[in-house]
Amino acid sequence: MDQRQVLMVLLTMAVATFLTRALPFVALAGLATHPLVQRFGRLLPPMVMVVLVIYGITGMPLDRPSAVLAVIIGVLVTVGIHGLFRQVLLSLLLGTGSYMACIALGW
Repeated sequence: MDQRQVLMVLLTMAVATFLTRALPFVALAGLATHPLVQRFGRLLPPMVMVVLVIYGITGMPLDRPSAVLAVIIGVLVTVGIHGLFRQVLLSLLLGTGSYMACIALGW
């Protein structure tokens, strides 16, 4: 393959990638105001977060009661901080920090 062919293949791949990424947004732009789409936009982010939290908790070693307590404290701190301040990063950092502190203290 010479240089011209390589450039043509790369250009074709770039156009195909752009079209497959942009086409759904262009084709479905009129649905953005549909009530069902707006409802999904409100409900899906918290639902995904709940699934991720459950998946993360099920992957933790919960063979000791102290480990279970550390997980419960971490989750409660995360939910509490998020409920008070509505700051995802702050609640994530403080919840993770409280869990790690419990583990480091031997809980």
